[in-house]
Amino acid sequence: MKNNCKKAGESAKITTSFFLEPLAKQNYGIPMNKTNTSKTPNWSDEFKLLLSYCGKYRSWVIVIKTNDGILTHELSDHGLKSNNAHNMSQFVNPRIIPQGYVVAKIVHTLPSKSWSWHLWPVSFALTQPISKTLRATIFSYMTAANDD
Repeated sequence: MKNNCKKAGESAKITTSFFLEPLAKQNYGIPMNKTNTSKTPNWSDEFKLLLSYCGKYRSWVIVIKTNDGILTHELSDHGLKSNNAHNMSQFVNPRIIPQGYVVAKIVHTLPSKSWSWHLWPVSFALTQPISKTLRATIFSYMTAANDD
């Protein structure tokens, strides 16, 4: 009978790479073309155009896009100084929904806890558990765009 026990002093190798691997971020339709070799990101023309509609909240949209699912309390870790991210979405969404994208916040816990923030194509956002208010806002801008 073969003895499978290790001698004293030998240690078994524990594989922890599964826990250390970051989850792959999904790209929800906006080509980012970000290179790892440069300190300055090489954004696609489509993303640059979208950022041009964001005004003073441009940096917020960049942080949300590059950190999909970032929690509200983590936004300040990226140099964003306001404590009211809701105002950002109120300002940005009317400007980018006609372009086909929306900044969505998803409540995973109690409303007083951190929300996760996402920049999604409108068609994808409508399949997600977004708030009724955001859903109504999307439909109102889509209807207005179809009336033109």
